Amino acid sequence: MMRAITLVLFGVVLFPLVATAQSTWEITPYKVNIWWVASDAPELPASWKTRLATSLERQLRPVFAGVSQTTVAPAPENVQLWMKRDLRSLTREKLFESDPELSKVDKLFLLVVDAHRQSYSVRLLEFDCLLTHLGPVDVQSVSLLQQVAPRAVEMISESFSPVVRIERAADGMVKTRLRAGALLQSDDSPGALHANDVLLPYDRRVKNTGSVNLKNIRPIDWTYIRVPTGGGAKQSVRDLDIVSGFRQPFRSKRSRRLQQYAIRTRPPSNQSKIRLLGRTNKEALAGYEIHEKGDEVTSFLGHTDWKGELSIPPSDDSIRTLLVRSGDRVLAKLPIVPGMRDEVVAYIRDDRLRVVADGFLTGVQMGIIDLVAQRESLTTRIRNRIEAKDFDKANRLIDQLRKLPTQADFRREVEQQLSTLNLGGASADSKIRTQITTTFVQTISTLGKYLDPNRVRELESELNAARGGSG
Repeated sequence: MMRAITLVLFGVVLFPLVATAQSTWEITPYKVNIWWVASDAPELPASWKTRLATSLERQLRPVFAGVSQTTVAPAPENVQLWMKRDLRSLTREKLFESDPELSKVDKLFLLVVDAHRQSYSVRLLEFDCLLTHLGPVDVQSVSLLQQVAPRAVEMISESFSPVVRIERAADGMVKTRLRAGALLQSDDSPGALHANDVLLPYDRRVKNTGSVNLKNIRPIDWTYIRVPTGGGAKQSVRDLDIVSGFRQPFRSKRSRRLQQYAIRTRPPSNQSKIRLLGRTNKEALAGYEIHEKGDEVTSFLGHTDWKGELSIPPSDDSIRTLLVRSGDRVLAKLPIVPGMRDEVVAYIRDDRLRVVADGFLTGVQMGIIDLVAQRESLTTRIRNRIEAKDFDKANRLIDQLRKLPTQADFRREVEQQLSTLNLGGASADSKIRTQITTTFVQTISTLGKYLDPNRVRELESELNAARGGSG
């Protein structure tokens, strides 16, 4: 009885804690750091640099309206050089090495201001610390110094990428909870999601101690999440559509050590280059057909070049679902967002051996069909000559039948071709190797069904019997 009471009390205490933990994600604002650096140009006076942090914080406050808690500070010295040189050269490893405390921050914005002869440039990069996701570099320019801070605020607002926590997945959709979703005061908030927004999902594997290695934080391959139409942008809990090259990109069973999130991505309107490499041999796959799967029709985009590459331009639909074809087979379904990465590499089965094998076997099968037709025609003519007692003509026709390719000839040709393909080589894909071997075995089996080696002996016996009977 005492144990039962204890369990009941434990459940009463635990339930509010669980409920609170679930809602904490939605009521906790993003913790945002902004690191800035300005060049030493005389057009950027020290007095302006001193006021920059205060100006940014003041102007950002009404824009985010409680969705974030923002701190603006000069970038650490060990990062400033990288920022001035090229924001694209920064990696998640460099950033965490520069400040291990970033693990306690949700987002980091890197802001670079430079002066030119008649303008000022503003460069911005967003780094999501939870998912170690680096956004695209945004570069804009203004003509007046007093426009720098307002423009930087606009860029931060536009670059801000909301994050959702994935609760569960089923029937092509995921149930998600929006970070700080309960704090949204307007559909125009930078923390809101809108119809047709595209999100990139991430796996985050946590150790027993609660810590996470960077290598255990990675995007889920060939998978995106799209916000469907309908519903307000301020919704905190939403069902979002899955667009994936896999049947089940998300695990149906949840694990405490495997966390799944997704972050909105807004790639520049650029093209991306898709590159196909062999899964086993890593060789470029040239001549493969790339098609795009639409809602109603599939359109041909082109063939991969000698480097296995094909450029994919953006389209009205932010996600383009590519189908990789070799011969009559679809080898891969690859959703991509053009512009998110300059180059997307896909490792697929090297299907060239199968295409060669299929071409050879098609030739063999056509040869068998032609040979069977010749054998049947000769057999009919031979029996007609035997019935007409034209034994010399029948014997000459039997000689023609004897000279036709035999089952052994075809078997030898098939086995020789199978050996030539070198299926045991290191470059051969195991699945393709099995498919080819199975098809060759079936072809050899077919030979015995249609090319009876006893046909000549049977007709000779019929001829001899007819000659004997006629005497």
